Amino acid sequence: MTATVATFKTIFPSFVTTADTSAQYWLDRALLTTGAWDDDHASYLLTAHYLTLQGHGTGAEAELAAGGASGFTLIQSGALKLERASAKTGYASTSYGLQFLPFLRAHFGGPSITSTGSVCDGLLRGGVAGAYPWA
Repeated sequence: MTATVATFKTIFPSFVTTADTSAQYWLDRALLTTGAWDDDHASYLLTAHYLTLQGHGTGAEAELAAGGASGFTLIQSGALKLERASAKTGYASTSYGLQFLPFLRAHFGGPSITSTGSVCDGLLRGGVAGAYPWA
């Protein structure tokens, strides 16, 4: 599978007006995390998450980020008062990041308990850090 900006913009039309150079930069950044997974959809979700945080796109989340209000706890303008009890951070800060989390958990799930003890799942399985040391 080969992730491309053209396919990304087809799947996520809210980013069609984003410059190709910006989209390619953030797609390349996403591929640093997802490249070994062979799953373009995970790469596209992470790219959309990054772009949204940078204020790109046509959605409400992107507009808030562009205005510097994505992590607000209180915004007041006249009679309008918007308050968020706790600003979400990390992947939970965008809907794309929330959709990406299951992919991340599937590949970096934490320790697995075996009859020989625990094995750190995200570091040793799948060739991320090479073969098992006892193999």
